[in-house]
Amino acid sequence: MAKKTKLIAAQRSFLGGEINRTAIMDIRRERYADSATQLKNVYVSPEGYAFRREGLEHIGATTSNQEARLVNFEFNNIQTYLLVFTAGELKVYKDDVVQATVTSSPISTLTLAQIQEMDVTQSADTLLLVHPDVQPIKIQRTAHTAWTAAYITFDSIPAHAFSGVTVTEPASNHLTLSSPTGRDVTATATQNIFSAASVGQFIIGKKGGILFITGYTSAKIITGDVQVDFPALTIDAGDWEYETGYEPVWSATRGWPTSLTFYQTRLWFGGSKSRPQTVWASKVNYFFDFDVASGSAADAIDITVDSDGLNAIQRIYPGRTFQIFTSASEYYIPNRETEPITPENVSVLQATRHGSSAITPVSVDGATIFVQHKGRVVREFLYNDVEKSYNASNVSLYSAHLIKASRRLVVRKATDTVPADFLYLLNSDGTLAVFSALRSVGLAAWSSFTTEGEFEDIAVVADTVYVVVKRTISGSSVRSIEKLNENAYMDASTLATSGSATDTWTGYGHLNGETVKVRGDDYILQDVVVSGGGVTSSQAVLNIEAGLNFSASIETLPIDVDLGGYSMAGQVRRLVSAQIRLDQSRNIEVRFGKNTYRPAFRQFGDLLDSPIKTFTGYKKVYLNGVDREPTITITQTEPLEFIVLGTLVEVK
Repeated sequence: MAKKTKLIAAQRSFLGGEINRTAIMDIRRERYADSATQLKNVYVSPEGYAFRREGLEHIGATTSNQEARLVNFEFNNIQTYLLVFTAGELKVYKDDVVQATVTSSPISTLTLAQIQEMDVTQSADTLLLVHPDVQPIKIQRTAHTAWTAAYITFDSIPAHAFSGVTVTEPASNHLTLSSPTGRDVTATATQNIFSAASVGQFIIGKKGGILFITGYTSAKIITGDVQVDFPALTIDAGDWEYETGYEPVWSATRGWPTSLTFYQTRLWFGGSKSRPQTVWASKVNYFFDFDVASGSAADAIDITVDSDGLNAIQRIYPGRTFQIFTSASEYYIPNRETEPITPENVSVLQATRHGSSAITPVSVDGATIFVQHKGRVVREFLYNDVEKSYNASNVSLYSAHLIKASRRLVVRKATDTVPADFLYLLNSDGTLAVFSALRSVGLAAWSSFTTEGEFEDIAVVADTVYVVVKRTISGSSVRSIEKLNENAYMDASTLATSGSATDTWTGYGHLNGETVKVRGDDYILQDVVVSGGGVTSSQAVLNIEAGLNFSASIETLPIDVDLGGYSMAGQVRRLVSAQIRLDQSRNIEVRFGKNTYRPAFRQFGDLLDSPIKTFTGYKKVYLNGVDREPTITITQTEPLEFIVLGTLVEVK
């Protein structure tokens, strides 16, 4: 009798990430073989393997357990800070220790809603923040422990006639200028015409010249800045106009800028309540001077996005070009080959029509990633050199179930040990959707992070990820600041060392009354209850970590076998065995149907009083059961090493 051929379904990578079951029939065969039904609490590497996420090390509590906004501040590669905003307060952390607390005005006036919605940007030792209801704020660092905050004082604010312009043509009033050009020019009329309300208005010469009025002296004398040079010092009656109706474009009445960034040595603002479609850029190297003056190359820029509807600017971003994300479309200001953007050459071009949320975009692997306006779609804004235009492809198409009314978007850039960008998307349900990306190897993998509690905010400082987590501890809601630490295997954990073996450890007050996992000297010790801010380990050790456990899990797509284009999809299949290829891992479980299989990790000859060694190679389990859409789940329920390279499943 001929021997029956074994059918082996091989999964050699997870480069496609977690995909929605509803997309199974739609994805390409090659992507199917690289994807999974679930990737929970794992990353995907550029080499294609999935590995357990870092644990969360406890840093401290938020002030009075309030909701908080995290902001990164990086003066240089060494001097990096985590800024923690709560209503009316700013705390500055360096190396996870509080350096300064700011509660003076204007920080004291900030509400929780304003803190959560504000946009920020940084230059050197100064952080700027904006919100439509708040006068822009400048936060400055002079030392680790010395931080100040103040409202920005603008050298010049653009003027706009919101209710129209009134033009007065003096028929018998001559005007004499102290200079036909320059700033702080004195203009003297022969008759009374000016008032204190003249500040912010214009004098227009019919034969040339524009004066923006900046100061009032008397009904006949004002001072101002010449925006367009006048042909002479004396302007005859009938040769000039006095235009009124202008007011500052930003104010407590008209609202303040919505978004901001630095680009080409200018400070840029995008949108406001009163002019939601306008972009402003400061003078070159004068970040708080928005005087458009004569429109020369170094003068400020004021340009409105023309569209067929009201497309309010949500965010602006300094990508490959200057990018403008509005509620209905995406725009950009093209770069010039030989010169920067100036008032003379600036133009706004429409790129795509999707619409953006108010979440600040980030740069990932050469593209700008933004979240669509309802927070459920993530798009990649990428310039196409062939088409000479931008595309905005949906990078969350097959993983849409992981994107849930997102609130914040941050990225941890590739490092020398992990050459991929990791994008973290904070969801409104307290989970994180994580996107591993490296275009050159086809890595575009979504996974999800969960914890015992809810993630409420996230920021990346240098290459460290910080989060605010809301948890229930001993029946009470608490909020803590924690960071992903590659040396940690639990959440809300504290790591400690001792010069000699001991079973008494302190530093766990944030978990009082909770039962925690304990890992000591590479052993998994007995669970303990935190009491009096400390734990007593079940044996004396030199190194300990105690905290809240989390599980990592990988569930395959329905096991299928490709037989020359023939698929077994929809047919009842029996899974005979599964071989899980691991690297430097310990303690996994394999689940199929209602059964759980636990391959042995302690090898013959291992000392029973030593930790189980990490294992590299295949772990084989024999399965029992049939299903039309069989999947296997690989989990790790203990705080140990977990790297899965792939699977081989025998199918009948």
